[in-house]
Amino acid sequence: MNFLLREVLSFTSKIEKKHTETERLESAVSKMWMVQYINTALILLLVGTKYDKLFSTTNERGEKMTLVPILSGNHRHANLAWYETIGTTIIIASFITALTPFGNFGFMVLGHCRRCWDRKCTTNGKKTKQTLQRDYENVYKGPNFPFEKHFAVLVAMAMIVQTYATALPVLYVAAFICFLTMYWADKILFLRHYASPPLYTKTLVINAIEIMEWGVVIHLIFGLYMITNKEIFDYKASMGMMNEGYAAWLGK
Repeated sequence: MNFLLREVLSFTSKIEKKHTETERLESAVSKMWMVQYINTALILLLVGTKYDKLFSTTNERGEKMTLVPILSGNHRHANLAWYETIGTTIIIASFITALTPFGNFGFMVLGHCRRCWDRKCTTNGKKTKQTLQRDYENVYKGPNFPFEKHFAVLVAMAMIVQTYATALPVLYVAAFICFLTMYWADKILFLRHYASPPLYTKTLVINAIEIMEWGVVIHLIFGLYMITNKEIFDYKASMGMMNEGYAAWLGK
């Protein structure tokens, strides 16, 4: 889903007719990371959290009815059940996102297959089916480096980690894997697959850094929301703890 959304937003940024390519990339990154962040981090929270004072009404029989499927879930707080359902889903989605850079190698394989087909599966680099120089260059040049998509993935991952890492520290591992795989995948594909990009200014990088700085505020807000719930420190024998003495000591 995030992949399709990035493709759609990348297309819409091209029809905005920005004055410079850097402005187009900034516009695409700002939309892409926000959509991916909402899709991965906020939708699950809004749907799974229960808050009756909003988006609900009472019918003639005195029963509460939900107007929209937001804040009408089963969890009033970030309790144990929240971590078992929503927390686990966020962790799985984050690790899947961390491994998506490996999928970019598939485009390199397709490019090699296209060039092999153009040479009629021979090793002769001078043999080609193309008649025009432009068509020949399009086959062997490679696509443009998708700066906006890769920046959006990194910014969205950083914001997701800062949102939930206080109570889900394993997300730091997902972020490390994402940044590591993105670095090596981009480095290899930049040298072996993508065309040489034009010279961009540092505005795109500065814009991404400024966005991630707001993650500190989000980290504090969600961190306080999660760790102030007393239920996550209430260890009971009914929860099936292996060491009841240690669990009781932690609960004090």
